[in-house]
Amino acid sequence: MSDNKTLEERNTVIRRKMLDMQNLKLEPMPADSPWLRPARMSFYQNGEKKNWDLSRVHDSVSIIIFNVTRKKLVFVRQFRPAAYYASLPEKFQDIDIAKYPLEQGLTLELCAGIVDKDLPLIEIAGIELREECGYEAPSSAFTHIITYRYTVDYFYPI
Repeated sequence: MSDNKTLEERNTVIRRKMLDMQNLKLEPMPADSPWLRPARMSFYQNGEKKNWDLSRVHDSVSIIIFNVTRKKLVFVRQFRPAAYYASLPEKFQDIDIAKYPLEQGLTLELCAGIVDKDLPLIEIAGIELREECGYEAPSSAFTHIITYRYTVDYFYPI
């Protein structure tokens, strides 16, 4: 019971730090964003002209973590601005966090990260595992699951 309370206390401190934000504003996206590259595809489909707005995003890795002792998946709780943005009105403005609590941007997700280093993907997965979850693992501990366009998924049993 003591271990669970200690873990919950630690998680409360981490969550408080994660949500310690001020002066939130919605602003137009700069054209030179390195993370999001919007485009419009136009085409004719069955003789009808159509447009489709889309975006190319960065490459990433994600890790499915399975605790073999407890037989449970391990997830990461993070504040995601995009998830928070979905709860806000569509206008550029200062954000009233009393009206729009930051908790609306918390997600539960796989351990993951962007490919922003010139390293093999499996090494980037190991770095993300250490940074986000505190687990150390050699590359041999990972099992490659799937590569889908810009995302590579790995499995890591702990």
